[in-house]
Amino acid sequence: MPNSAYLQTLPADTGPLKPTEWIGTALRDLRALPDEPRRTFGYAIHLAQRGRHHLAAKRLHGEFAGLIEVVDDFEGER
Repeated sequence: MPNSAYLQTLPADTGPLKPTEWIGTALRDLRALPDEPRRTFGYAIHLAQRGRHHLAAKRLHGEFAGLIEVVDDFEGER
């Protein structure tokens, strides 16, 4: 059970989502995660598509500028 939850309301007319580009096995790997971290990553990706920022996300710089990295500290079955 998460220790905290975050809620962000979006305007009703936010326009189309920015595209997500999956590299290698990233989408398959995401789908294979347990529910809790998969929801965190999915919501962070959704916010990024809306031009917003999740607390678990950070923007990369240099060669990888324009990409975001999402980190979730999941403690459970591995």
